[in-house]
Amino acid sequence: GEEIVKVTIGSSHCIAVGKGGDCFVWGDGDAGQLGLGSLGHHPLVAINNSFPAISGASAGSNHSVVLTKASEQLYIWGHASNGRLGLGELERVGAKDSERFYYPIPQVLATLERIKQVSCGADHCLAIGAAGVWTWGSGAGGRLGLGDNKDRKEPVLVPRLKRRCVSQVSAGHWHSMAVVIHPPMIGGGWIYTWGSGYHGQLGQGPRTVSMTAEVVDHFVKFHILISRIFAGSHHCCALTREGEMY
Repeated sequence: GEEIVKVTIGSSHCIAVGKGGDCFVWGDGDAGQLGLGSLGHHPLVAINNSFPAISGASAGSNHSVVLTKASEQLYIWGHASNGRLGLGELERVGAKDSERFYYPIPQVLATLERIKQVSCGADHCLAIGAAGVWTWGSGAGGRLGLGDNKDRKEPVLVPRLKRRCVSQVSAGHWHSMAVVIHPPMIGGGWIYTWGSGYHGQLGQGPRTVSMTAEVVDHFVKFHILISRIFAGSHHCCALTREGEMY
C-alpha cells in the first residue's frame, strides 16, 4: 500500500522513499548502512523513522544519506572511513574495536546550509546548497574537485562551482558530475565533471584526470542543454532537455 517515489541502490543495500516521506531500507547492514541502530542484515524491507519525513536519499557503497523535506537537512550513517560521513570524525569513541568505524544511528549534518539534492559515490558525497556544491569523503583521484587528493572529514565547497546555479549532482566511484545552468538557460545546462576517468567517464576527450570541475565541451559545442545526469561506477548517462539520452 506504500507509494514509492524514489529508490537508490548501494553496493549491497537499498533505500526507498515513500510519497509521504517514509524511508525504507533493506539488504546488507554490516557497516551500519541501514541506519537501524545495529549491524545486522535485513532481507525484508524495514522502515527507518529516526528522522523527519524525507524527500530524497542516496546510497553509497556502505554509507547512506537522506534529505529531509521541511528542514532540508542531511542525515547520514554507515562506514566513516575517509570522512565519507562528513561528521568531522572517523570513529566512535567508546565503541568496540570491531565497530568503531561504523555509525549505525543516523547523524545530522547540522553545519550545512539548506540542501536541495545529495548524491553518494562509493567513498564520497556531493550536495547542492545556495552557496554551491559541497563535497566530502575520499579525495583520491581528485573526485572532490578541490585540486588535490586529500580526504575531507567535513563538507567543503567546490571552488569552481561556488555561487553557481547547480541543478543536479551525481557521484560515481572515482568521478563526480554536476549540471550548471548559465542564465538565460531554461530547463537544462552544461555538464561539469572532475576526478579520475580512465574509462572515459569524464567526457573530456583524452584527459583522464581532472582535479577541478571542468565543462564537458561536447555539449557546449553543439548547444545541447542537459537536464539530468547519472554517474555509474565507470560510465555516465545524460538526458537532454528534449529527452534524448547520451
